[in-house]
Amino acid sequence: MMSLDEIIQNRRSVREFNNEEVSDEIVREIVQAGLFAPSACNVCGTRVIYIKDKQIIKRIIKLQTAHFINENTKILCIVYDNSGDNREYKETALSAAAAIENMLLKATQLNIATCWVANLPRQKFLKEILNVPRNFDIISFICFGRTNIKNKFVPRKYNVNDILYIDKFDTSKTINLAPPRLNVFLRRLARGIYLRLPKFSWIVKFARRFERKF
Repeated sequence: MMSLDEIIQNRRSVREFNNEEVSDEIVREIVQAGLFAPSACNVCGTRVIYIKDKQIIKRIIKLQTAHFINENTKILCIVYDNSGDNREYKETALSAAAAIENMLLKATQLNIATCWVANLPRQKFLKEILNVPRNFDIISFICFGRTNIKNKFVPRKYNVNDILYIDKFDTSKTINLAPPRLNVFLRRLARGIYLRLPKFSWIVKFARRFERKF
């Protein structure tokens, strides 16, 4: 069995899955790992929707989501109770993210490939399809399954010395990760407009050119 360090280092985002089944028991093991994640004020507000119905997935695809999702993709939709009052530090997203990472690591231990996906349709429409109540936010999808892709060790962009500061943020050794503010504004504006446009084929084809595929 892999050690914790090996599990952390072997986790990879995979976007190609084969048709091999993943048992409901394994899915339950993955979701159960999320139960042991910390959450703000111990609210434990994470809920998980296992989307198995191909017709539902087709409806989601029509609204445009990540390019690799198809009707055979296995999907866990992660939602979280949005009634918390600490919006300054986004406790909803932080708590859900902790549960998601637990699930990703458990899946890695079980040799299940995963991809954490936040390129999704508008909350309004996705909530309607999945019957998500107003007091919950959709955080992301976890797409998962068996894969034929061989896992390769991918060196990290930085080492510990690059990201660890003592007492104060050290700008002298920080690479500027953020694009210019105008670029960010324009990208956010374009994404907002795209989510509200009718999904004509030429619009989708054009937008796919700018989708982040890493």
